[in-house]
Amino acid sequence: MLRPARLCLAVLSWSSLAHGSTGGATLARDLLPLLREADICAHGRCAPAGRAEPTDSAEGPVTLRADAGRDLYLRLGDRPEVELEVEAVRATLHVEIEADGSGERQRVYDALVAGHRTIRIALDALAGHIARLALRVATPEAGAQIVLSGAVLRDALPADPPLLARFAGADGRPPNVVVYVIDTLRADHVGCYGYRRPTTPRIDEFARSAVRFGRAVAQSSWTLPAVASILTGLYPLHHGAIDPDHAIRPDVATLAGVLAARGWTTAGFVTNYLGSDVYGLGRGFQTYRFYREQGARRRAVYLRSDAVLRRVEHWLERGPRNPFLLYVHVTDPHFPYVPPPRSVRPFWTGPPSPAEIDTLTDRVRMLHNGQADWGTRPAPVSPHDIALLGDLYDGEIRFADEYFGRLLDALQKRGLLDTTVVVLTSDHGEEFLEHGGVGHGQTLHAEVVNVPMIIRLAGAVGGGTQVDRTVQQVDVLPTILDASGVPVPPDLDGLSWLAPQGPVTSTEAFATVRLGPFDQQAVVADSWKAIRDFDAPPGSRVRLFDTRTDPGELHDAGATAPLLLGYARARLREVAGPLRPGPVVPDNDRLDRLRALGYVAE
Repeated sequence: MLRPARLCLAVLSWSSLAHGSTGGATLARDLLPLLREADICAHGRCAPAGRAEPTDSAEGPVTLRADAGRDLYLRLGDRPEVELEVEAVRATLHVEIEADGSGERQRVYDALVAGHRTIRIALDALAGHIARLALRVATPEAGAQIVLSGAVLRDALPADPPLLARFAGADGRPPNVVVYVIDTLRADHVGCYGYRRPTTPRIDEFARSAVRFGRAVAQSSWTLPAVASILTGLYPLHHGAIDPDHAIRPDVATLAGVLAARGWTTAGFVTNYLGSDVYGLGRGFQTYRFYREQGARRRAVYLRSDAVLRRVEHWLERGPRNPFLLYVHVTDPHFPYVPPPRSVRPFWTGPPSPAEIDTLTDRVRMLHNGQADWGTRPAPVSPHDIALLGDLYDGEIRFADEYFGRLLDALQKRGLLDTTVVVLTSDHGEEFLEHGGVGHGQTLHAEVVNVPMIIRLAGAVGGGTQVDRTVQQVDVLPTILDASGVPVPPDLDGLSWLAPQGPVTSTEAFATVRLGPFDQQAVVADSWKAIRDFDAPPGSRVRLFDTRTDPGELHDAGATAPLLLGYARARLREVAGPLRPGPVVPDNDRLDRLRALGYVAE
C-alpha cells in the first residue's frame, strides 16, 4: 500500500550518524515496551501478543531465545536509527528489515555477540515508511539467548507547518469560543462534504468563511465517550467515560474548567443525557442547562433546536462578559427522526402517510441501542424503508442546519462573530445498512465515525480552505486553548492545529466502542484503516481497509498487506494501554433514563 523502498542499509557507529536539525525535532523513543508486546516468532511462525506466552516482566529487559525472536513494527521519520543494548554468551543476532509494500527483506545485522555490546543500525533508506524490524537469535548451542537491556529509536522529525494559520484576536484580546455539536451528523450527509441533497445550506455558507477538515474521526460511535473526548482532549480509555456506567475521572480537566479558571464566562446548553453533568461533562460551566428527554411527551424525545436556540439567544441578550465559551449540543438528527414538514419536504419522492412513518419508526426502534433486536445484521429493513429513513434523517439535518445558522446570525447581529472562534462538529454518525445494520454505537466504520469538523477562526482567517489531513475530536480542546492564548497541557492525546505537526504518528486517529455486546477499537490513517473486533474469532479480529480504493470499508485488505496489518495491530495495542474507567455513576434514575433512550434493554 506504500511505495516499495529500496533496501540499502548499513550498520554505522553512533558518531558517524549526523543528526543535524532542519527545523524539526529529534525523537528518542524507548522500544522496550513495544518489544514486550511485540509479535513473538518461533520455528518460522509468529503469533500476535496474547496468543503467545511472553516470559518478560512488565518492566526490565527483553529476552530473545534461540530460534525465536520478536517482530517490531515502526513508522519511521526522516533519519531513523535503532540502538540496541545487548548481553549475550556467544549467540548470533540476526536483524532484518522490510518496508511495507516492498516484499523484500534485507539483513542489516548478522554477527556473533559475546558479552555486552551496543549496536546501532541506521535505517535512512526507509525514511518515511512503515517497516518491520525482525530480531532473531541463531546459534547451535542449547539454551543460548540474547538479553536486550535497552532499545531506542532515534529519529529526526520534520517540523511540518501547522494545519491552521496563526491569527491575532482583536487588539490582542483572547477570542470568544463557540463549540456547536449536532448529534448523529455523519459527514457525508453535509453539502460541503459532497452531499448532493440540500441538507445544510447554512453550514455550507459557514464553511466558505472557515477551515474545513476533509477527514475528521470521532473517538467513538456513540455520544458519551465522543463528547467527553471533545471536552477533555483525551481518548475514551484515558478520560474514563467508557460506558454508560462510568463518568469522566475527577482528575481530568475539561475545556470549560480550564477557560473558567482563566476568566472566561462559560455556558453550556445540552439536550442529550449522555453528554450531561451526570457524567462530569458540566464541570467548569458557570451556566449549565441540560434539557431532559421526554419521550412520553415529545415524539422527537429530545428538545428541538428551535427551542434550544431561543434559550441560547436569551443568554446572549443578557450580554455575557467577554471572553466567553458557549457550548451547544443539539440532538435533532438522532433517532427517532421527526423533522418538521418544511424541513423534510425537499427530500420526499412521494410523501408517506403519518401512519406509515409511525409504523416504520416503531419497527426500527427495536434495532437501536439496548432494544430487543439491537445490532441485528443484516437488519430486517427493506431498501424502501431505508430510503424513507434517509429522507427523515436528512429532514432532521436540514432543521438542525437552520438553527445553527440562526446562532451565527445572533453572533453577527451583536458584533461578536469576527471576535469568536466557532467550531462545528458532531459526536458520531449513523448507519443505514452500509454494513448491514442501522443506528450507531455498534461498529467503527466510516458512516459512524467520520464527522464534519469545521472551524472559523476569529476574523475568518484562512476562510474557505480545506485540510485533507486526518484529524480527530481530541484535537478540538488543544486547538481552542492554543487559539485563546492558554498553555496546552502536555499530557493530552490531541494536538493543536495551530502548532507544528511534528510526530509522524500525528496523522493517525483512534476510536473505540464499548457498549453492550460491542467491543471494538480502530486506528485510522490518511490512506488506510484497521478495526479490531474483540468478539471476532482470534484469527480475524483485525481487519484492514485501503480507504483510497475502498472508502466504504467493505473489503479486508489484510491478506495483501501483512506488514501494514502488523503495524496496525501494534499501534492498537500501544494506544490502548491500561483501561482507566472513571467513577461509577449513581443509579438513582440513570437506568430509567438510559432505558428511555434505548441504551438499556427492558
